[in-house]
Amino acid sequence: MSSIRVIIVDDEDLARLNIVDSLKQYTDMAVVGEFESGDIPTHILNTLNADVVFIDIEMPHVNGIALAKHLLTLDNKPHIVFVTAYDNHAVQAFDLCAIDYLLKPFDSQRFAQTITRIRSSLQEKIINDNIQQLEHINKKKFLERLIIKTTGAINIVKIEDVIWLSSSGNYVEVHCTQTTYLHRVTLSFLEQHLDPDVFFRTHRTSIVKKNEIKEIRALDENKFSIILANGQSVQLSKRYRDALLLALT
Repeated sequence: MSSIRVIIVDDEDLARLNIVDSLKQYTDMAVVGEFESGDIPTHILNTLNADVVFIDIEMPHVNGIALAKHLLTLDNKPHIVFVTAYDNHAVQAFDLCAIDYLLKPFDSQRFAQTITRIRSSLQEKIINDNIQQLEHINKKKFLERLIIKTTGAINIVKIEDVIWLSSSGNYVEVHCTQTTYLHRVTLSFLEQHLDPDVFFRTHRTSIVKKNEIKEIRALDENKFSIILANGQSVQLSKRYRDALLLALT
């Protein structure tokens, strides 16, 4: 499972440390940045590409409310959790679509509820992204491009440039001529919406563009590999071998 990228913004050192310590018991959480003020340059926020930001409200220079408003203008909007000693900003916080409002001091049980909300919200986002891809598919028979978010950028990848795809946890590695992208989608989802005359499932972990196949090698009676035109080797399971040979004729 890929890590959930976290930024912590609080002007108190102990408050930041408390959140860091609370996150340590959750192996899917990775702190990628800590800041003492909400005055964070946009290019740094884009580079860190956080999934969630824990924000104190009462801070010098730029307070938490102002920072949250700025975060909502980013292309890749992170989820927001306000962490504060005051409850008088709660309504305004939820108007900004914060997924939680933690009052200091909080205990481990209350923090666990926040983590559950973060995970649920991120899972819902993945589902919504897939729905958007499906809406695109409904207009066109097969996918023609992939919209892939990377650190500080959104990449438009033409399907015609894709050579093969491989699963990597909750992501798919999209192997193109010049580079490889990491796309947050399942391999099964892509298989359903790629042109079967162009792409073929060769293994539970891989899909290959048929016209990129140069050679099929037998490693033993149950294991096979595909050699692509660029020299890369891709697994071919016995389950898919006969169907692939038929598809290539």
